[in-house]
Amino acid sequence: MSQRHFQRFVKSKVSDTRKTNNLSILHSSSSTDSSLTYKSVQQVQENASTSEINTSNDNILINTFFPPDNNIILPIDIDLNFDENHIMSNKKKTLTTKLSELAAKYNVSHNCMNDILSIFRSEGHDVPKDIRTLLNTPKKYNIISVDPGSYIHLGIDFMFRSILKTYKNCFNNAEVMIELGLNIDGLPIAKASKSVFWPILLSIVNIPCMSKLVIPIGIYYSNKKKPHSIETFLTPFIDELQLILNDGIQIEKIHFCFALVQVICDAPAKAFILNVKGHNAYFGCNMCTEEGSYEGRMTYLGVNSSLRTDNSFRLKNDEDYHKGFSPLERLPIDMVSTVTLDYMHVVCLGVVKKLIKFWVKGKKPNRIVQINLDDINSSIENVRQYIPSDFVRLPRPLVDFDYWKATEFRTFVLYTGPIVLKGKLKKSLYSHFMLLHCAIRLFISHNTCYLFNDEAKVLLTKFVIDYPIHYGAEFVNYNVHNLIHLPDCVKLHGPLDKFSAFKFENFLQDIKKKLKNSRFPLQEACNRIIEQQNINNSQVIISLDSSPIFKNEIPMQQSVFNPFFTYYKEVKVNSSVFNCNKVKDKYIMLTCNTISEIKQIIKTSDEQLLFNICKFNHISPLYLTPVDSNKTTMFFVNTLNVSEPVNINLSDIAFKCFFIKISESKAIAMTLLHSFE
Repeated sequence: MSQRHFQRFVKSKVSDTRKTNNLSILHSSSSTDSSLTYKSVQQVQENASTSEINTSNDNILINTFFPPDNNIILPIDIDLNFDENHIMSNKKKTLTTKLSELAAKYNVSHNCMNDILSIFRSEGHDVPKDIRTLLNTPKKYNIISVDPGSYIHLGIDFMFRSILKTYKNCFNNAEVMIELGLNIDGLPIAKASKSVFWPILLSIVNIPCMSKLVIPIGIYYSNKKKPHSIETFLTPFIDELQLILNDGIQIEKIHFCFALVQVICDAPAKAFILNVKGHNAYFGCNMCTEEGSYEGRMTYLGVNSSLRTDNSFRLKNDEDYHKGFSPLERLPIDMVSTVTLDYMHVVCLGVVKKLIKFWVKGKKPNRIVQINLDDINSSIENVRQYIPSDFVRLPRPLVDFDYWKATEFRTFVLYTGPIVLKGKLKKSLYSHFMLLHCAIRLFISHNTCYLFNDEAKVLLTKFVIDYPIHYGAEFVNYNVHNLIHLPDCVKLHGPLDKFSAFKFENFLQDIKKKLKNSRFPLQEACNRIIEQQNINNSQVIISLDSSPIFKNEIPMQQSVFNPFFTYYKEVKVNSSVFNCNKVKDKYIMLTCNTISEIKQIIKTSDEQLLFNICKFNHISPLYLTPVDSNKTTMFFVNTLNVSEPVNINLSDIAFKCFFIKISESKAIAMTLLHSFE
């Protein structure tokens, strides 16, 4: 939304509110929660060299005192936006609250919001002159010097306490265990400079309703490079985390205990925080002791090397691997299995991207001939109309792979790749790719990641062993080698999406988008985070359940309609959209493993959700090798052989389907593996 459009929108709202003359203005007093303690942070700040920047610029105001920790907040979504499933009471939203929400939702600059507030004041409304007052923008931070940049520690206790107060009603036990995932990664914030953020992010792994949350704990900034000393950088975080792991957090009668169970980083960040050799070193594998060989580039051809252990890591048995002590060793974690692989970087941005590069830009034995490449791009273009609403991005031509995002590589390896490559890619290369495709589909589903783990491990091992046969031994790099360790990570941590970096990367990009002023990006980023926290703290939660959201009611005209039912074109359940009029959103798999088409979406008189469906009576496997596609839930469907319509409940649906029509009587159905999990 442009600034001009936004201002017109606000002016219209002002006019409406003037007519109704029914506004209530929120006046709240700020008080600091005395229960908050920051012992470790205070100790660090007393011993560290600090600097305070004071300025009138609206984007860099800083405050040593954090905003009040209210008892009622709205959970933070992964992109710091509001979750539609949290039903809010409009009667309890004041004008100032609505303006705060708009400013955060559309990332409106402070100058623009100040002009809008001026419009409201000129119309007689009692609103602040400055948006910083409305958002409780901090005035000052303690900035810790971390050579060659600066670091602000927001605090684990501060960031978690308000979130736990929100969700406390979800827990019946007096003691609750919270399993944490840690992500640390570099974030370049400008293309024209070396400026970089290194945020410290935490997530909650073991509680489904909180698994999408990403909680920033601290941010490092430099206009040169990453921190010189990992010890100096991580000390504030490690000190407070040790206290949290030992003492937990008390919220009223519930005691929350904490455990760090995952450390999710890309290869360079992992080497940095572990203080070990990088992924291009001779002993660069973090999981085993495989020695690489240099053939123009570092390669790792072995698949049976001895595994590293927590004990061997702490004893520094491999002198060619360790560079020194890692601050993470002060924590009660397994230094090998806890620091897990991330399939977003290893598989999607690593192996899959490299394969496509071979096929599009490689040498002739592996390169797809132009006529077949054109056919593949045409097939991808045709598939776009069937992409379900659940997908963030529509697929782009294979020739544009250099511009693909990680989610596009994920869509390719899980869904579209086996279809568009069939008959166009060299048969041996296609069979080799299918080894990877089947293994990743088995690993990403909660239903199959444990059951078929050993079978998927065989597939990936064969993929790695055959890789030099097809593409050359010099291309068996760190990512390809680590595929042999992926099954062990799945056994320990669960489905791939449970320990991937996707949500962290989304959060990092959201931080980047919120930056308006490049003079003081560190303070500005922290301001935006705290402002959003304040907005969340001011909200009243009416319901935390995921009630269906119905859209586009269908007028009752024909006698076939039941007068006790209300019919809709669309309903949203959790993050999935079902639409009985759109091919991309109307196909499902039932718990009885039947593919079905949604004909009607129904809300009963007692507010229950029903689906009127027709079942397809004949389905067959999409492929039989390297595994039967019944295991990977991909099928051919006869679209002419259907059952009589029948009503089902939401609980009868196992998965939403990606449904591609290939002829008048035939289609391909693939389950969306992230649905209802």
